[in-house]
Amino acid sequence: MSEKVTICIPTYWTAEAGQSKSTQLLNAYDHPTPIDTSGTLERCLNSLVDLKGDFRVAIIGTMTEPELHDRFQKKLKNILDKFRGLDLYWFSYNELTAFHKLLEQKGAHYQKKYVSLEGYSSIRNLCLILPHILGSKVAFLVDDDEVVTDKDIIAKALYNVGGTFDEEPVLAKTGLYVSEKKPETKLKKPWRETYWPKSRTMEEVFTKAKEGPRISHTPIALGGAMVVHRDLFTKVSFDPWMLRGEDIDYLINCKLHGYQFVSDNEFTVLHLAPTHLASRLSKMRQDIYRFVYAKEKLQYAFEQTNLHRFDIEELDPYPGLFMRKNVGRRAFSYIILSAVKDIYRTEVFSNLALINEGIIKAKRYARKNKARWFGFQRLWPNFMEEIKEVEFEKVLTKIG
Repeated sequence: MSEKVTICIPTYWTAEAGQSKSTQLLNAYDHPTPIDTSGTLERCLNSLVDLKGDFRVAIIGTMTEPELHDRFQKKLKNILDKFRGLDLYWFSYNELTAFHKLLEQKGAHYQKKYVSLEGYSSIRNLCLILPHILGSKVAFLVDDDEVVTDKDIIAKALYNVGGTFDEEPVLAKTGLYVSEKKPETKLKKPWRETYWPKSRTMEEVFTKAKEGPRISHTPIALGGAMVVHRDLFTKVSFDPWMLRGEDIDYLINCKLHGYQFVSDNEFTVLHLAPTHLASRLSKMRQDIYRFVYAKEKLQYAFEQTNLHRFDIEELDPYPGLFMRKNVGRRAFSYIILSAVKDIYRTEVFSNLALINEGIIKAKRYARKNKARWFGFQRLWPNFMEEIKEVEFEKVLTKIG
């Protein structure tokens, strides 16, 4: 295979009307596509047809309902068949089974855990694995609810990758999302966010990146506008125990191994999130798990491993603000203020339930799992070395 850039596009689907029966933490996605709708993938693929440059596309499909896997794969195959003009590849449940059987035949039963279609981080790891099998030097991550409006995006995505910035190698970078919405007068943030200013601190980071030089250091990486060089993706993995925010967590994983992300404000994609979004409470629950776990994991890394230490201030204002010891108190304050705001609504009980579901259980989850990624990561380079000679036809379906 040639060293074409591989554009990896995960696509997340669920039951009719977006009503998944799954209660698993791992498969709670922000806006999976209901199987009885057309979704956003076709729109995304249409935007790639006339791109300049040498690239291929790998689609990674996951479905929250096991009983719908066959129906899901047929539906997605019908969509992909419309794009035979692209150098297009497909990975889903049939391919997962084939990959696992291949590993079993090689006597690598334990390595099956590296290839999974459950959870954001495992899907992102496939965005590193598949380009490697396809012989790409660069993995270019895009989400299916995005549109690429810049026909020169490949050149911009590759700009300075493999070069240096501040005398350090550039092996990973993030772009920025743009919206087709017209700028509006900034509204006052809800007062319940006083102790949980996630949107405000994120905006601070993005504003600084947009107004600064083209290339700059960043505490944020965006999974839908990310480029990772082979010299990095064969060395550092995503963390399957990170339930949400796996893109920023990957930046942190890279920092722990001595690699830096940069931001490129000329590398942009149009983000058009669908309307069927997860509820605020569901996303809040995932965020509490995420930040409590991230704090515990980073503390474990600094105290129990020989990985690279760095100042938490390097992650400020976001996500650093939510990775300090007071993250539990911040979450508790947010929940109480939300309950007060919803005092005359049924949501008040759902808010209060987050104290148990989103704080107490989140701490248990973090303490139980905080060390697991380090064992997973330790063997990642060996896994990537062993699979690099795998014939892509054995684990991927070529469209057309």
